[in-house]
Amino acid sequence: MFKTSALLRETRLRLFDSTSFGHIYLTLPDMLIYKDVISGDEMLSDAKEVDDVVYEVDCSMVVVKEGNVDIGANPSAEDADEALEDNAQTVNNIAHAFRLQATSFDKKSFLTYLKSYMKAVKAYLQKDNPDRVAVFEKNAAAFAKKIVANFKDYEFYTGESMDTDGMIALLNYRVDGFTPYFIFWKDGLKEEKMACLAFQIQLICFSKVALYCKALGTWVDFLSR
Repeated sequence: MFKTSALLRETRLRLFDSTSFGHIYLTLPDMLIYKDVISGDEMLSDAKEVDDVVYEVDCSMVVVKEGNVDIGANPSAEDADEALEDNAQTVNNIAHAFRLQATSFDKKSFLTYLKSYMKAVKAYLQKDNPDRVAVFEKNAAAFAKKIVANFKDYEFYTGESMDTDGMIALLNYRVDGFTPYFIFWKDGLKEEKMACLAFQIQLICFSKVALYCKALGTWVDFLSR
């Protein structure tokens, strides 16, 4: 069976309230998924490139129930009360969507890991994209110094497989002290384009009711809020 991406498995879209019956035709646009070149884990989707060496992705803490994630909005007081009743959890939306796993390092063990990881990425580039090797070595070394200098500010995440030879994503907070963001090594990722998907959804109920459609063998939960 076709393996859907983590992002598709966790998709939640907001629909306008409706009191009419009929059909909705929904098309999801093409998107890029970034996979760890070592572990093969899906790590992120949309991202901002920084200094030609890393990608940064802003994220947020959201309330989730089993099989469902809100990938953008902050939970309201009503949502929070409902979450407590339903034994829901508050999670980081990016970590949850891509099943990133928290791990830990002290500075010495992180430097040991980083040296080994940089060597592995260099070997990958020498085979797959040799023109990037010199750029990667220069930029990665400079960025690594920033990480080490502010080591206490970071949290660490592996991919879904928990392969500690693969990429360790770094979590930090913006200058406001509240907005979390992930950092991923650009040259340790490969892009994979997801084809456009189209769905036909039959509207069977009024507002505030879950609508379901089956896409490529995976149930995707679309909730109107």
